[in-house]
Amino acid sequence: MDAEVSYQFFRKFEQDNLSFLYQGDFNDELTHRIVRLSQRDTERLQLDTVNRKLSSIITECYQNVVKHRDEPEIINVTNNKPPMFLVRSRQNIYTIASANLINSSKLDRLVSILENINSFSSAQLKEVYRKILAEDTIDDKGGAGLGLLEMARKSNNRFEYDFQTVNYYLSLIFIQLNLTAVENQEASEEATVEYISLKETQEIYALMDAFNILVTHKGDYSHCSIIPLLEMAELNLQNITDDRSLGKKIFYILIELLQNISKHAKTFSGLPIGIFLMSIQQGRLLIHTGNVIENDAVEALRNQLEFINNLDDKGLAEQYKINLLQSTSRSKGGAGLGLLDIARYSNEKLEFDFKAFDEFSSFFSLRVIV
Repeated sequence: MDAEVSYQFFRKFEQDNLSFLYQGDFNDELTHRIVRLSQRDTERLQLDTVNRKLSSIITECYQNVVKHRDEPEIINVTNNKPPMFLVRSRQNIYTIASANLINSSKLDRLVSILENINSFSSAQLKEVYRKILAEDTIDDKGGAGLGLLEMARKSNNRFEYDFQTVNYYLSLIFIQLNLTAVENQEASEEATVEYISLKETQEIYALMDAFNILVTHKGDYSHCSIIPLLEMAELNLQNITDDRSLGKKIFYILIELLQNISKHAKTFSGLPIGIFLMSIQQGRLLIHTGNVIENDAVEALRNQLEFINNLDDKGLAEQYKINLLQSTSRSKGGAGLGLLDIARYSNEKLEFDFKAFDEFSSFFSLRVIV
């Protein structure tokens, strides 16, 4: 994965207001962070009802993976299929999807549940949901059927699903649902909306899996959006390394990279928009970021990065002190200190790239290896 990968992913998700894809460690602690991240996007719609529905669907979908995924007893190249969770918004449609391994002996029952739910009307969904609660017929693993019913009730849409046979014992199941983020359903039907297909979700899963990408986020990089991203990254770092010193170094690099987008990215509808990817390749952590900048800023930034890459460790330390004394670190346009810090803590030279984005702008990609 070279520095251009962030540009390729940004173009792939260009029509999305929010793209969040996760293949890292699945645990309960991440649930509310993912909800908070999505809430930043729903705030633009100013629809409290939609916000509550989306939060509920995200929680149920993510928890469904946490509680009901199966794992191979012995992991090999064939069956090493990590779970994935996805939230994307395009126009006023939110797509929530998951992928996880399931024991093939459970597949028929799960497909039957999904087909039954898809056949129910809104009234029937409500009635069946209440009946299950009243009869307390939830299974000992948390009630996948109940969670799926709740997702269908909140979205008022049918599930899309598909599965891929991994081996005799395991299958990879994909489940996807759309939520129309408009309180007036008739008004939404008049608009032409391009839905995200399940096939596209499967293709993205294959891409994430092939490059061992833990997390991808494209969207708003204002301060409130950065915080849940950093919290998710911090929780994953605990599984990546036992070295607390290395973990702190990686976390500091992440802060600088995300703040760099927040401060210097070109704004769209008043928000700094960018992309962030984190992957593991050959035992090394790769962090990719990208954002649009004005063309007249390209030459100065390129020169700055080339200057930093020509410094050795001693030169980086000395230049850092010079920049610190000049007090340019935290002002708009003072990205030099942050880039120096990133270079000091990374294991290799900074990799960067500039691509023409439109007539007036370029896309700046940066890759850091730790």
